[in-house]
Amino acid sequence: MGCIYYTETDPFTGEKIYVAKTFKERKMHRALIQYKNPKNKYLIKEAENILKQRSIKINL
Repeated sequence: MGCIYYTETDPFTGEKIYVAKTFKERKMHRALIQYKNPKNKYLIKEAENILKQRSIKINL
């Protein structure tokens, strides 16, 4: 699966996929997967805020 990280392509379809590269993005992805862990509450809230901002920009 390391090749997906570096090439940013799906090996089966060849489509370009998004890969979280920054430390903060990776931490947010992990927090969303481990949402029951109380330590991840802040990161989940931050991810929700980012998604809300993006959806507002798209709807304008």
